[in-house]
Amino acid sequence: QALGLTEEVAKEYIKLGLIYTAAKQFKAATQAYGQSLELYQPTGHQLEIAGLYESLGAVYVQAEEWSQAEVAYLKRIELNQQLGRLEEVAKGYNVLGEIYLKQGKLSRAKEMFLQNLTLTQTLVQQEEKNTQYSDLTKQLGAEQTKQRQIEIANQCENLGKLYYVDGEW
Repeated sequence: QALGLTEEVAKEYIKLGLIYTAAKQFKAATQAYGQSLELYQPTGHQLEIAGLYESLGAVYVQAEEWSQAEVAYLKRIELNQQLGRLEEVAKGYNVLGEIYLKQGKLSRAKEMFLQNLTLTQTLVQQEEKNTQYSDLTKQLGAEQTKQRQIEIANQCENLGKLYYVDGEW
């Protein structure tokens, strides 16, 4: 670390976090990810920091530490919004919806699933506009649009589960 290898050390902590997570040693995993986060924060590498919050959130979900998972995913969403990574923001809303659903917080789950759905639909509309510029873009955009439509269908499935659990079926 003293030799300017801070990022390399941070990456090693990430590897440890992965190992501990696989071994279901959640406390050790969160400590390893936390160490990596402490090393990355002064560097300003927001993309890596957002990824660490996702990793932390996933560990907290596996450990069923819902409040910690919520904090991690909210931070992940915030950083991805700052980075303009709207797909990742949408995914974060979906995960938060699942976290709330597991806790029986149905109105919060619905809110997150709807935010995910709205954002995903916006991304589809943007991609459709982009397809108007060239034949190549149209071909690529059609494939991306199909993927987005699949994502929207999955979100509708999540909302369906929520309505079923909530008795609105």
